[in-house]
Amino acid sequence: MTIDDLAVMVQGGFNEVNKHLQGHEKRFDHVDHELKLIRKQLMDVVERGEFEKLEERVRDLENMLSALIKKAA
Repeated sequence: MTIDDLAVMVQGGFNEVNKHLQGHEKRFDHVDHELKLIRKQLMDVVERGEFEKLEERVRDLENMLSALIKKAA
């Protein structure tokens, strides 16, 4: 076996690894795309704590309005 034979074998090994990695690269690109879509969807979601604060503020406004209506009547 000569150095040239070894070089051909090593090159073949690198080519196989490269093919294998290209398949994974496509899959990672797909996963990356899906994550970007999920992040975009999550930007439209209100956090639970914020929602609860808003609920409390609306309840306070409703109570104040109700008290004003009772006072006026």
